Parts: sequence; structure tokens; C-alpha cells
Amino acid sequence: MIRELSIANLGVIEHTRLQFSPGFTALTGETGAGKTLITTAISQLLGAKPEAGLVRHGAEEAVIDCALTTAPEIVTQLDDIGAVLDGDELLVTRTIGASTRSRAIVGSRSVAAATLSDIAGATITLHGQHGQTRLTKPSEQRALLDAAGGTGTLLDAQRAVWQSLRAARHDLAGAVAAQSTATAHLDRLRQLVEDVEAIAPTPNEDIEISERIEVLAKVDEVQRLCQLAHAALAGDGDTDTVDVQHLMAQVRKQLEHANVPGPFSGWVERTVEIRELVSALAHDIDQYAASLDADPTALDQLQARKAAITALLRRWNCTLEELLAQYQEASRQLAFAADPASRIEELERRVSELVDQQERACAALHGARVQAAKTLATSVQTELRELGLQHASFDITVQRAHDPNQFGDDVVEFLFSANPGLPPQSLAAVGSGGELSRVMLALEVAAADTRERTFIFDEVDAGIGGKAALEVGKRLAQLAATQQVIVVTHLAQVAAFADQHIVVEKEVQGQRTLTRTRALTAKERATEVARMLSGVEESASATAHAAELLGLAAAARRVAG
Repeated sequence: MIRELSIANLGVIEHTRLQFSPGFTALTGETGAGKTLITTAISQLLGAKPEAGLVRHGAEEAVIDCALTTAPEIVTQLDDIGAVLDGDELLVTRTIGASTRSRAIVGSRSVAAATLSDIAGATITLHGQHGQTRLTKPSEQRALLDAAGGTGTLLDAQRAVWQSLRAARHDLAGAVAAQSTATAHLDRLRQLVEDVEAIAPTPNEDIEISERIEVLAKVDEVQRLCQLAHAALAGDGDTDTVDVQHLMAQVRKQLEHANVPGPFSGWVERTVEIRELVSALAHDIDQYAASLDADPTALDQLQARKAAITALLRRWNCTLEELLAQYQEASRQLAFAADPASRIEELERRVSELVDQQERACAALHGARVQAAKTLATSVQTELRELGLQHASFDITVQRAHDPNQFGDDVVEFLFSANPGLPPQSLAAVGSGGELSRVMLALEVAAADTRERTFIFDEVDAGIGGKAALEVGKRLAQLAATQQVIVVTHLAQVAAFADQHIVVEKEVQGQRTLTRTRALTAKERATEVARMLSGVEESASATAHAAELLGLAAAARRVAG
């Protein structure tokens, strides 16, 4: 509900503040006084694109502030943006710059204009030639049909199935993707195992092979060096060769010949140990040299083995130690790998079952909507005749698109024709703002939507009078029994049914034209209704007629209540 609307520097409005009560509020005034600017201000709160010339001449910006009661359906959205509330009251603001971009604020938080539109649109519905028309949107038409037709239980059941199906499809897609990933992973593991087992390398084999290759490649030189080392250690019978054994024998002999007390005896023993070590080393060298064989075949084999291991390590981009560790882990994973095929089959069966359930749920919802559409269309048709559109036709089509979402698979469309002989067309194509407003009024009354909203009608009484005008007033009052209704009207028959009456007045001060608003007292209201009836400020007959009309309206409201 709108509690207060403040407008500054919008068109001819320098500044005005309107306080609205629950129920039915009528906005009246002379033609050109600025009544439409009130609905224009609200349309800006609902996301309308600012038109050139909206900002008052000489002002830098126009500011529209609106205090709203919060709707339950936007609480989460308000929390998300960090909006600040004053109890249950929310302040929304639209600022329109004369030469700068417009700005939007919700609960002291700057937001995009679209966010302001969503939040304000949750509680405000503007019907009029220059306003946003909620019920021209297919989604809103479907929602209104469901609210009027009592299909909520079937809709909830369908939505539950749809959500389950979406979740099952998500799980199936995930399982298939996981299987694909697992398959690729297992294929890699199998390839690694096959590659390693084909070559069967041992730990450090690559290093050992490299060392053996280096020796075999230089076998002749190695054998020559071994012979020289052996001769130096043990001699080879050549009298020109001085070997270590001979030298150590001479050292021992000299030490023994000295026969001097002290360390000499110990040194003699150590020379014996050295000769034994030298003898063992010479033997090892001789054995090693004897084992060497300049075999080209063996060298080729070793080189081929090294090339195979090198290629293996290059392929898997790791060391031999790392590869063997990966081989052990791959073998373990392959041994314990599970087949996910059964899980996928289970999910496929689940999806198939839910598809069937969704088809049945959509079919049931469709049948209920078709029946509700007939009932609502008949009620709207009746309302339209009472509202002065005797020749109008109204119909609701419900067609299945077979592409379910959370709202089923129905495409709902409201169709209207104001003139006989012309086929009904979409509400969005209705050209007359007055006709569209009356269609919207008929829909809102017939649908009896229980959600608390503020309905604003501009031009709802265009082109009517007399009895039809009274019926418009009655139905506005009927709607206002449960909703807040604000109506811009030129007709006394409509204004008479209001619970609150606000007059919009134009005042000229020197070279300035100003628009002001004020709530009327009971006496002032009778005067305004009389003016609307006669077109003159003071008329005894008009005053009497106004009193009669106000009494008639009051009695009608009491009966309706």
C-alpha cells in the first residue's frame, strides 16, 4: 500500500505531498491541473523511461519519494540489497535529472531502475494509457487465472514434479559426465599400466644402464687402465716395473733392520696390513678386467633398453621413481574401480518416470485452467457490460506449449474486442487507454485476487457517463474493500464512491504555474462533486445533486460491505 507520495519539480508540480489511506481514493481536478502527473510519477517508480520535459523548467532534477508497506514476496530481495526499513515501511525514490541520468534508491540503497521496478511493482499496479499494464503480460495473465480459478493446489503439485524432474536430470547429467571423466581417467591408468608392464623397468635401472653403457663404450681403455693399476699394485714380472708390493717389502725390511724401541714395531705391522690390502685390491682389479668383454651386441641391447626407458619417462613426464609409484597407484585404482552404469540406468528410469508424472500433472493443470478460463471470461464479460462496454467481447485461451516449466506448459492469453464484428485481440494490442482500464478493472474485480496490492486507474471512466459511470464507481468501491484503489477521474459518479477525495489544483503566481494537492473535507468534497457535475463553482441544483449522489454512493458501499 502507498502511504505517502512526495513529488518535487515534476512538470508543473513544484512540490506536493499526498497521503493515502486504505480503500478508495479519488483524484479530481480541472483539465490541465496536473492529475496525470501523479500517475506519471508512479509510473517512474515502476520503471518507466523518463520522457523529455518531465523535469520542471529551471530545476536540475525531479525527485519522487514513495513510502510503501512491504510485501512478503519482496522481503528476500530487500535483504539481498541491504535495504533499510522503518518498521514495515519502505522508502523508494526515483530521481530524474534534467541533463543527467536518473537514479533509483530503495531503502537507502542505490539500485538499478529495474530493481526499483520489481520492488515497487510487487505492490503497485498501474492501469492507464500512460502507465505500466501488469495484466498485458502473459505471465501475469496466467497468475491471475490461477488465482481466480483456484488452481493453486494443482500448480503446486506440478511445480513439485517439475522441480524433482529438473533435479533428476541434473543428477543424470552429472553421472554421465562423471562416467565420461571416470572412463577417461581409467583409460589413462590402463595405458600407464600397459606401458610400464611392457618395459618392466626396475628401480634405478636407468642410472645403472647409463653407467654400463659408458663402460662398454670404453672397454679397451678400461682394460688397459686396469692392467696398469694391477701392475702398479702387484707387479707383472717386468723387472723395470716398481710395484707397491716391492716398495712395501723394502719399507718393512728397513724398519725391522733399525731394531729401535718405540713405534717402529707398530709401523712394521701396518706395512703388513697395507700389503694385504694392496694384494686384495690388485685381485679385484684383475677380476674386473677379466670380466670385461668388448661385446657390440650387449652394448646395442643396453642402448636400446635405455632408449625405451627414456621414451617411457618422456611420455609420462616424470622420473623412473615417480613412474613406478604411479604404476603402483594405478594398479590399485584399477583393481577397485566400480562400474557406474547401474547408477546411470537408475537415474534414467527416474527421469522417465518423472516425465510421465509431469505430463499427467500438466494435463490436470491444463484442464483446470481451461475450466477456470471459461468461468473468468464469463464473469469479465458481465462486468464489461456493466461498465458501459455492452458490445465488448472477452475471451481467454489456454494452449499447451509442451515445454513445461515451473508453471506448467500452458500459454494463457487474454483477448478483447470492444466492437461487434471484430475478432478479439491480445490485451497488449488494445489501443484505447480508457477501454483497457475498464477491462483491467473488470478483471481485477472478477478475479478477486487476495494479494494486498495498490491499484491505480487512469482514464478508467473515459467515454462513459450516467449509469455506466455509477457501475464503474461501484466496482472500484468493491475492489477497494480488500485492496487500495487510487483513481484519476473526471466523473462525479465515480468520485462519489471514494473513501478519500484529493483535489489537484493549478495556481498561477505571477509568471509561475504551480500544481497543488489537498485532501478534501466532507463539505469541500460536496462542493467538488457539485463542480464536477455542473462545471461551475456554485450551483444550488448541482449541490443538491452532489449530496444525493454522495448519499447514494454511501448507501451502496454499506450494502456491499
